[in-house]
Amino acid sequence: MNLHLPTHVGLALTKLLGPDWQSQSGPEQGTQSILLSRDATSKYSCPQYHCVSPNTNSFSGATLYRITLATDQPETAFALKYSPNLDPSRTSQIHHFQRALHWELGPWISCPIDWSKPLANLHKHFASPFEDPSNTTLLNTTLLDTKLLNTILLDPNSGIWELMPWLPGTSIPRVGLASEPQILSLSRRLGQLHRTAQDFSLHSLTPSPEPKWLVSSWSDPRLCDRLERLQILVKNKFAKQKAQVAAIAAKAPELDLLKTIEALERCQSIATQSLLPLQTLEQQVRNAPNQHCSWGHGDAWRGNWLFETDHVSGLLDFAQAFYRWQGFDFARAIGSLLLESRPTPSKPTPSMSTPSNSSRQTLVGHAAWNAAWNAYIAENPSPLFHLEDALQMHRISTVLTLCNLLTHCELDPADSQRLDRLQEILDMVTDFRETPKS
Repeated sequence: MNLHLPTHVGLALTKLLGPDWQSQSGPEQGTQSILLSRDATSKYSCPQYHCVSPNTNSFSGATLYRITLATDQPETAFALKYSPNLDPSRTSQIHHFQRALHWELGPWISCPIDWSKPLANLHKHFASPFEDPSNTTLLNTTLLDTKLLNTILLDPNSGIWELMPWLPGTSIPRVGLASEPQILSLSRRLGQLHRTAQDFSLHSLTPSPEPKWLVSSWSDPRLCDRLERLQILVKNKFAKQKAQVAAIAAKAPELDLLKTIEALERCQSIATQSLLPLQTLEQQVRNAPNQHCSWGHGDAWRGNWLFETDHVSGLLDFAQAFYRWQGFDFARAIGSLLLESRPTPSKPTPSMSTPSNSSRQTLVGHAAWNAAWNAYIAENPSPLFHLEDALQMHRISTVLTLCNLLTHCELDPADSQRLDRLQEILDMVTDFRETPKS
């Protein structure tokens, strides 16, 4: 089995790694690719460099490779990531945001590497995100130039290659498995990120900022999307989803039909109760976006957080970073870690594990949300959202995620990964109690 990288990616790696890379893994005859042959350890390799096979354990369209560089220094690993359908201009803005966060908060923020720089000088890259050490104005509204564009490598097939350091750590594999120190560490880190991100306005990462008064017309597209989808579900009383459950159960007997139907009934109740609060929140954000929005991660669920023992060691995948209501990040991060009453899910799987040496103390229920909130505001004393709104958004997002998974599982009932994720969401919905009060 062989791994093929596009020719221009091979050339870029040659520029990064030196001429030996090209001579050791040159283009295969008759193809437009760079070939790395497989060795006995199931790694794709050539002398000094190893490229692990793509990571397919993801719902995103991204393809991830790990490249290990053996030098006189300690072993260094990099993440080579290919993503289809990313807009280059938006991605450059996101890279600017990542570099500013990295410079301000430290190496736990995933930070893109300039393709034009040799990897041998990596330590110099991360001493400062920019070449000029005197340039400390990282939030400069016009700082979108070739130094940032060089962090993107365009693919002829409408995709983008990114190169980043491979951050250490392990992610939490399933809801209900995070320890109390892990939850609090994540909350503090997210508070630090949001505090720094509040210095970015809607137009702060564009080459030619528009007049600030235009922000008054801003509406958060993610809020609008959730509101529209919730309205449809309430109007149709989940009729489509109930039919999907029957279709899936006929082909996937491992699905607990009764539990799934009961979960949909609970979802219908949650959606009905949540519609007016969501309409109110969306209108508040539309009327005063500067009071509710800033740049944020955009996909801060537990799969993008890495831990070493009980502490956050990395935050990955900023592809959805943008200017929006900050409560999304908090709801997504904490909601993907916590069950409301039980410390472990009802149907554990053999793949469950936690970072080694982590504490087994657990937090559950509204007390856990309060503890996470207190850790968050200790780092970000002026949050742009309320805890009760984040709790409400967590429930709404869980309902919408369940509906989305039912659609995918109906199309492919044999997809074990999505069925396992569906089971996790069913555990979460089943665990929901009456909406808690602060």
